[in-house]
Amino acid sequence: MSHIFALLIGIITSAFVVGASPRDAKVTLADLPSAAVNAVKERFPGAEIRDKVEKETESDGVFYEFELLKDGREIEVEVSAEGRIREIEAELTAADLPKAVAAAIGEKFPGGQVKKAKEEIKFQGEQERKVYEVDVLVDGKKLEVKLDPDGKILDID
Repeated sequence: MSHIFALLIGIITSAFVVGASPRDAKVTLADLPSAAVNAVKERFPGAEIRDKVEKETESDGVFYEFELLKDGREIEVEVSAEGRIREIEAELTAADLPKAVAAAIGEKFPGGQVKKAKEEIKFQGEQERKVYEVDVLVDGKKLEVKLDPDGKILDID
């Protein structure tokens, strides 16, 4: 009986230890790999890098999520320790949207008001995939619309 009790205590303790080990942590700029910092600085020259960067450990490696401020816009960049940019999310205004995206929103939601917009760029090898996420207020209801750069609606939530 005492062996079973000891085993149960061990299992419960292990569960707490595993659950307590953070996969994400805040790190300072001084503690970052130079390749990651250099990749962000090259892509966004003159951008202000916020003090804290999120370190994320995922199944395919360690990534750093930078928060930047450039020309009054907030930008998030996810980059590997080796300096490979994986994802960029940039805040946009309605005026910043590509013409095809703005036209598609206007046609689909006449009278709708763009409340928030962002450009998401995901990288896979040398391939770059852009998606625009636009929050539109229609008849008092907020809709999240995802579109490709050509204005094709991919999803509405």
